[in-house]
Order: sequence, then structure tokens, then C-alpha cells
Amino acid sequence: PEPFAVAGSLTIDFDGTTCRIRGEPPSSAGLAIVELRNRAPVTVYLMVGGAVPPKTWAEVVGWLNSADLSAPDLAIPAWAIQVGGGTMANAGETTTTMATLPEGNLGVACATGEWPDFTFLDAGAFTTGG
Repeated sequence: PEPFAVAGSLTIDFDGTTCRIRGEPPSSAGLAIVELRNRAPVTVYLMVGGAVPPKTWAEVVGWLNSADLSAPDLAIPAWAIQVGGGTMANAGETTTTMATLPEGNLGVACATGEWPDFTFLDAGAFTTGG
């Protein structure tokens, strides 16, 4: 028997101005293959996360863009769900990683810039079930 099952795959394209999910994201919670395709001439970072209703993924991205990420007392809101499996891709590269997606309202964002001045671009939201 196999030691684990893959719930699906999540492919994200970044072209320098737009970050978007390609194809159908996983609908089931569990282990997912995450591929980041960077077609831009800059490095891009990928973040997977979520929001506890009634908050939305767009509100998480808005918070990220307004937060002072260098603040020593920065607290992530209780309604923002952190998901591991983020990755980065240098200019023109594609990277692949794995992420364990929980059940819930999830989303993906691309980040450009340098620490702590990132700009987060919403790639889209999706929902996973059990």
C-alpha cells in the first residue's frame, strides 16, 4: 500500500502583473502538489492560506498588503489560516512543492518585492472539504 494519497494539484502562474490559479484546484483536504510557474523577470514568492468565515481570502490579502511585516509585535489575525507549503521561483523558473491543505476557505497569493516591502497579488480562492 502507498504511505499517503495526494488530494490533488494546485498550479499557479505569475506573469509579472497577474497571479492566477490554473485549472481546478483541489476540492478535498489533504496533501497537494503545488506548482509555481514564474514567467516574469523577477523573483516571486507563493503563499497558501485561508480565512475563517465570514472573512474572505480577499480580506486576508488586503490585511497582508496593509500590515507592517517588520513590526516586532505583528499578530496574524485569528481569522487568517496559515498553511505551509509556500515556495518561491526565480525569474523564468518553475518550482514544485507539497502542501497539506486543511478543510475550509483557502486561497493563494503571489508576493513580489523585498523584505519587508512585499506586494501581495490575489491568485484566487477555493474551498476544500473532507
